[in-house]
Amino acid sequence: MSWFVNNTNVVIALSNIGTLIVWLVYAQLLYFNFRRQRRPRLVIRRAGGNGLSATCVISNMSAESIYISYIISEVRYKGENITCDVTDVVQSDYGEPAEGDGGNLKDYRQGPMLSGGYMHIGKYRDLLLKTIELDEGANIDEVIENTESVTVYIICIYGSEDKPIGAYRKYFLVSNEDAVMMRPASWDTVRLSSMRKRRKLKKEVLNRGQESG
Repeated sequence: MSWFVNNTNVVIALSNIGTLIVWLVYAQLLYFNFRRQRRPRLVIRRAGGNGLSATCVISNMSAESIYISYIISEVRYKGENITCDVTDVVQSDYGEPAEGDGGNLKDYRQGPMLSGGYMHIGKYRDLLLKTIELDEGANIDEVIENTESVTVYIICIYGSEDKPIGAYRKYFLVSNEDAVMMRPASWDTVRLSSMRKRRKLKKEVLNRGQESG
C-alpha cells in the first residue's frame, strides 16, 4: 500500500492508459460491427448442377434492401469479350417460355430486392446464347465449344448510398467426356465496392441510361 501511496501519479497514469485501451478496443468493435452491417453482400451462385443447364441465382445477403439497376452477361467467345444487358429480356428470346405466357412473357428483373431475398435469371446456357446472338442455323454445340467463360455482373444501389455498387461471378467452361462443366474463377462472388470501382460503375450506369433513353 505504501508503494501505491508513494506512486499515486504513476498509478493514475497507468489506470488512465488502461481505460483508454479498453475504450479503443470497444470503439473498434463497434466500428467493425457497423461496417459489417453497412457493407453490401451479394451472392451469385449456380443452382441445379454445375453445368450450363444450371440456373444462375442472385441473393441479397446485405443488412438492407438493394435496388437492381442492371444485370450484364459477358461471354469470352473466340478470344473476344461480348457483353449483353439481360436486365429485362423476353424469355422466348433465350430459352423456353413459361407455361401459359404464349411465348411472349417479359421478365423484369430491375427493381428492389429485400434483405435475404433472391431471384433467378435463367440458365447459364440461355445467358450464353442470348449474349452471343447466334445467327439462324448456327451450330450451338460448336458455339459452346469455342466459349471460354461466362461472367454475370450485377449493378445496383444499396440503401441510401449515392454511388452504385457491383458484384460479379466468373465461370470457366471446362469440357470433359460427358458434358461441359462450369468452374468458378473465384471461391466467392467478387464485390465492386471501392471508391474507384464505384465511380466507374456510376459512369457505366449513366452511359447505359442514355442508351436506353
